[in-house]
Amino acid sequence: MDIINSGRKTSVIIGGFNIDILKYDIHRNLNYYIDNVFSRGFVPLIHKPTRSIPSTATLIDHIYTNDIMDTNRCSSGIIITDIADHLGTFHLVKK
Repeated sequence: MDIINSGRKTSVIIGGFNIDILKYDIHRNLNYYIDNVFSRGFVPLIHKPTRSIPSTATLIDHIYTNDIMDTNRCSSGIIITDIADHLGTFHLVKK
């Protein structure tokens, strides 16, 4: 994230990180991870579970951006599907 920020360009990071950020208040390392994301100027755009099974729900598919000022330019969300136990995520940027 530091390298990305050194270019001073709007950036989006998307991936299946397999890190459940819904548990940030339980795990110390996860709290450290989230603090690092925020301290580098990135914010998560997905805030609800992206994987669900009968016994648990997790948010392991992430989208982060450093473009926090112009929220009218973009839209992110979750695509509901029953094809897999992971839900799809998307990020659209308006021109």
